[in-house]
Amino acid sequence: MKEILEAGGAGFLLPAVLFVLVLYAARGVFGLHGRRGQHRREFLELWDKSCSTGDLWLEVSVRHLFGTYLPSHIIRLALEQPNRSRSLQELSEIWDLLTFNPDDQTVHWNGTVLARLARSRHGSALCLITYFALASAAALMGLLAAHSGHTSFTGWVYGISAVVTCFVAFTCLTHEETVKTGIQVGDRWITLINRLASAEQDQHKTAHFVRQQKPNHDISHKNTCPDTP
Repeated sequence: MKEILEAGGAGFLLPAVLFVLVLYAARGVFGLHGRRGQHRREFLELWDKSCSTGDLWLEVSVRHLFGTYLPSHIIRLALEQPNRSRSLQELSEIWDLLTFNPDDQTVHWNGTVLARLARSRHGSALCLITYFALASAAALMGLLAAHSGHTSFTGWVYGISAVVTCFVAFTCLTHEETVKTGIQVGDRWITLINRLASAEQDQHKTAHFVRQQKPNHDISHKNTCPDTP
């Protein structure tokens, strides 16, 4: 901080303070995620290894590895694919773009901005263009804040705007890979998951029909049997 002020003067005080605040906030968020990851790791270490194929173990282990909670039957679907690790990674990346219906086990695109971008062929390019535009705007507002000085209201407005714009720009950059993956494999995974859900529903209906018909069949069979003396 002292070196920055000596190099740029008092005008750089406001951007420097805002940058330090953002840095500490980011460290706090990453520290929170780190503690949660440690708790999941301890849970998996204490888990009975003989139950390592159970639904809970699968969901927690995938959450620990990829950072996303996936339903166990979708994890098993990914494990049936030729490239298991890549399939799990793809699903983890695009899961926030999808809405899961627990009643019929189907998924569809949600209404978020990222999901709409993932359904467009140019969504990834739009994320990159937005990033460069916002990053340039943040740099310009940072220079204006430094020029206005830390004692003026205008300087604080420019400084806060620069930090917010910079945050949004890096958010666009970090989400670009998610949008790109959604464009490449989103529709394919939606089709696979919904096809699995439809097959399971057909199996349940068939089993229910068989259970209903079996008592009627037993009764009719008894009525046709001759009476024994």
